[in-house]
Amino acid sequence: PQEDEETRRRREMGLLLGAQLRHDELAEMLLGLPEEEAEIAILRSFVRVTATQSSYVLAEVSGIERSAPYTVPIRRDRGVDARTLAVQLRCKRGASTRLIKITSVSNQEATEAEFEQWKRLSQRAGVDAEYYLEQMRQKARDLQDARNFSYGEAQVSRRLRGRPNPEFDAQKESRMRFLVQCALSQMDISGIRDYEADELDGRYREANKGLQVQEQRVAAKMQDDWFEKRPNLFSLTVINQKNKDRQIRDDRHALMFALQTEQSGAAALNPFERRACRPIVAWDTKLTEVEGLGGPAPPPAPAEAPAEA
Repeated sequence: PQEDEETRRRREMGLLLGAQLRHDELAEMLLGLPEEEAEIAILRSFVRVTATQSSYVLAEVSGIERSAPYTVPIRRDRGVDARTLAVQLRCKRGASTRLIKITSVSNQEATEAEFEQWKRLSQRAGVDAEYYLEQMRQKARDLQDARNFSYGEAQVSRRLRGRPNPEFDAQKESRMRFLVQCALSQMDISGIRDYEADELDGRYREANKGLQVQEQRVAAKMQDDWFEKRPNLFSLTVINQKNKDRQIRDDRHALMFALQTEQSGAAALNPFERRACRPIVAWDTKLTEVEGLGGPAPPPAPAEAPAEA
């Protein structure tokens, strides 16, 4: 039977609301679901996006992209909880797309006026509304599967493997020292009876190697931190590179000087041989007499004899 206009609008509106994601539910899916399951549920869903302070528009989620971390408030039973997300949604309206944050998604249901505006915009872009209605049916099933998702052993193990190691450097070094001491303690007579000597030696070598690697990593990190706090200083690598570049420039200059000397017909010189350390000008070190400056005193004149009476 042919359905009337009111029934058709209610049916299409029900399909839209089944494929729509609200702010809190969207944030919970991004935080709680595995990445693959979240992408299946969120992509091709519909969101109500803030256009201005008091107006909203309907848009389709066409992608999820990484972004800088930002805070997202989530309403829960005990109040508002602030969580951190590092993704943005690429939303599509007609032929245009743009990136939006989760904070721009409304927590209310879409209205009929917003749905009619979105249908007119899609028709101008050349997309039939029946295509989107069938997509909404499938997306409603995907969202229901995401709401009923429960973690199994495989999902928990895969998520734990993706997390970084929470152990910091001091814990790693303490654990390696403990393993070294355990290997040494088991090398006594009672331990040799319980374990093979090769097994104990392998444990000791492996633990000692891990301890050395950890100590080297800590020393390198301390050196990097020291230089980061002193940006005006050069590291050893930069100093060695500068010395190498300076030596190359000096050698190139010496070779060019020797080449120019040979081309001019002068005596050939070895640019890598040290020059003889002979003085070019020898200074006269003999003291010279200067009149009136400290010469030897002249001998006194002989006294005259007294005249006879």
